[in-house]
Amino acid sequence: MIRTRSTARLRRKHEWSDRSDHRFLGFLPVARQTTKTDRLPHAGEESSRRAKKQRVSSTGVLACVVFSLAAQSIQAATLPRKSPEFAIQMPDGKQLLLSSYKGKPVCLAFILTTCSHCQAFTRLLIKAQNEFGPRGLQAVESAIEEKAAPAVPGFVRAFQPPFPVGYNDHITTVDFLQHPRMEILHMPAIVFIGHDRGAISGQ
Repeated sequence: MIRTRSTARLRRKHEWSDRSDHRFLGFLPVARQTTKTDRLPHAGEESSRRAKKQRVSSTGVLACVVFSLAAQSIQAATLPRKSPEFAIQMPDGKQLLLSSYKGKPVCLAFILTTCSHCQAFTRLLIKAQNEFGPRGLQAVESAIEEKAAPAVPGFVRAFQPPFPVGYNDHITTVDFLQHPRMEILHMPAIVFIGHDRGAISGQ
């Protein structure tokens, strides 16, 4: 009896599974009426489904764009390399060109005026300029924060550096450094340029 009940139970389960499969695949042996629980989708549902598909498609496109930009960030800066011309905006409205220091080794530091690490490096750079300046070293700093222009004069008054301090925008700076735009630039960013502006030897 146990076998008979089990067999009958399995047969009923198999028959239900067959009907369910037919129903899911859309191959109904006979037509049946539409009920409240098995109704056709109305226009609002169709619009909702289309909007959902569009959102999924848009998400896929966005993911591809982000992946492409991330792949570009893998490219590392070429070192050493020829140094291009670079202009630093000065508080007096003039521009300081790297080419004006041709014949001198240059230490160019990109900073944030409120960054404690940048301030500590500025103190070291002041000592280096005072010690090695007579032998040809030229230090330069450029602030690259969003409101660098009004911040630089106060920074200069506070630290009294014996070298020029100007400012640049972030995009110009990272492009000069060959640093990926999508990656964080850790500060300070330091560049050493040979006496003939021939190569950037480190950063």
